[in-house]
Amino acid sequence: MFAATAWVATHRYHGIWHDAVLYAGQAISRIDPVPFAKDLFFAHGSQDGFTAFTGIYAWAIQRLGL
Repeated sequence: MFAATAWVATHRYHGIWHDAVLYAGQAISRIDPVPFAKDLFFAHGSQDGFTAFTGIYAWAIQRLGL
């Protein structure tokens, strides 16, 4: 626990970038799929069905915010 606290205290949060943008998009798409219905990535390219992470992340976004 101390190591995690020390790491958080010494590393600045840079926001959502790189792959995190895709993970956030997949979670938001799971919450409300209508805005992403015609997006090719979400319609055909996402491998979201092979992981439990997106469901957990979507749940966290609904409760805590993005």
